[in-house]
Amino acid sequence: MNKKPIYTITTIRPFLGDNNRAVGFYYDFETADERLRENSCDINECNHYPFAVIEETLPGIYTYPRPEHWYKWNRQKEVYEPCEKPDRYKQVIGWGLG
Repeated sequence: MNKKPIYTITTIRPFLGDNNRAVGFYYDFETADERLRENSCDINECNHYPFAVIEETLPGIYTYPRPEHWYKWNRQKEVYEPCEKPDRYKQVIGWGLG
């Protein structure tokens, strides 16, 4: 079985019910990180998604643990920047897939 991971990108809106959505994936972290930081295809949607996470996900069902890379939207620069995982999500896993 191929054990190569994918890197899912999920945007998170902490108001109005903590909405989140997986917007895509890449086969390498560097590309996922670049596309997220530059707000490719306006995944921030005019400040609707102030947080985002990239998860490294291996093939299979319920593959845990998953390394997470967290980002916060910088309104002045209009880019996502790395940040610590927000406290309100410390107990949440499985953002991009199940």
